[in-house]
Amino acid sequence: MTETRNEAGPETHGTSSSYQEAFCKNNCEHYELWKAGNRQHCFACKARAFHGYLEKAGYKIVRSSTLSMNEYQVMASKSMQPQCNNFKYLGLGLAGETGEFCDKLKRLIRGDGAPSDDLIEEGGDILWYLSQLFSLFLIDMEDAARRNLKKLDSRMDRGVISGKGDNR
Repeated sequence: MTETRNEAGPETHGTSSSYQEAFCKNNCEHYELWKAGNRQHCFACKARAFHGYLEKAGYKIVRSSTLSMNEYQVMASKSMQPQCNNFKYLGLGLAGETGEFCDKLKRLIRGDGAPSDDLIEEGGDILWYLSQLFSLFLIDMEDAARRNLKKLDSRMDRGVISGKGDNR
């Protein structure tokens, strides 16, 4: 995806919502929809707005070439050790890395600095374990992501995005 944000950045009124609207108004390829009152923006617009918001807050955003989830899944499997290719090892690894990610968040809350690189590292480890579990069970990562978005959209449409239980 090509970055379309101008160097000056959008004007903001102090909230991420107004930041997003200002971003889309100034830079979104869907500007005509925005003018017509449609405040539903594509994911790419939201992501660019969020990255801009983080950059203004002093965080470093790492950008690289596009990589699909399925490409990652295949490429990551090259580092799988044969003795580790089982659901017990991968499940425990996923839990351990998730714990490490949560520990970095705890440090952020406590005020021990901005560990954005640490979060990227731990998040990457989580992604690796998840992708290998999916591979073990012959689950396509992009299919799982699409299904999840479909489920979330359905919950949004029905007004049950917050609540308890899987069957909302």
